[in-house]
Amino acid sequence: TSRFTLTKMCYLLEHAMDLGVVQQHTRQRWGPYDAAAKYRDAEPIIRRSGYLTIRGSSFEPGPNIGQVEKYVRNYLHEPEVAELFLDRLSQLSDRGLETWATVHWIVSDLVDTGKSYSAEAIRAYLEREPVWQPKLRQGNFKTEHIEAAIVGLQRLGLLPGSNYDSRMSRFR
Repeated sequence: TSRFTLTKMCYLLEHAMDLGVVQQHTRQRWGPYDAAAKYRDAEPIIRRSGYLTIRGSSFEPGPNIGQVEKYVRNYLHEPEVAELFLDRLSQLSDRGLETWATVHWIVSDLVDTGKSYSAEAIRAYLEREPVWQPKLRQGNFKTEHIEAAIVGLQRLGLLPGSNYDSRMSRFR
């Protein structure tokens, strides 16, 4: 798994499960990114513990991967829900994950400032943000892909106005 894929999945998992673990995401060219996870938090821990090995910009199972569940349970009180969620996200390409994470960030910001969200509002936001303006030239940020990301995020209960009775059922 690439670092890119893992960081986008972790960002969305953090918000899906209200973990309160990774809270230092900043706006970066490829979407929300938490540098602390790479340099101070998660990566050093998983590398030292042998859960994963890092080869270039990819992660591979380490010699102690079988022990990772014990560590993860400190943070994920519903690991089976997290697994269903991550299985759902694994169906997306890296570009899809970039779109979903960026759309989530923008929608959260719009809603926090009392604004409504739509594909057009998201594209206008991208236009105003110098670091994200280049996204408007990427195929994955065409209006129809933003609309698909909104629908997907709503189905998972990650955007305002999404209601689900069960945490498990929303990830199936």
